[in-house]
Amino acid sequence: MNTKKLLLATGISFIVMFLMGGAFHMLIADEWMKAHAGLAGDISRPEPMMQWIALGCLMLAFLMSYIYPKGVESDNHIMEGFKFGVVIGILWITPYSLILYGATTLYSIKNVMAAGL
Repeated sequence: MNTKKLLLATGISFIVMFLMGGAFHMLIADEWMKAHAGLAGDISRPEPMMQWIALGCLMLAFLMSYIYPKGVESDNHIMEGFKFGVVIGILWITPYSLILYGATTLYSIKNVMAAGL
């Protein structure tokens, strides 16, 4: 395993996920998510705990960067990365959303479908 490539991929993945996640949840879908919050109402924190969000993104970026080389099938790295991202996204967010919907009142079914399916 090439440690330099692993760290570079982890860093770039972290930056992209952290910024895109923030843009989606804080700018694009903020009002929609609040309007479809489920029975618990608005459960968002007044101030997000960014250190925990960043740690979660960093862990996910590292795990994806570590696993990715084991599943590469062709030399088209862009397409392989896209396919891998879609698969990991579906494998990660869909079960997570369904579990939270089934176990809590945090999400409405519309929220689950928009975020996870």
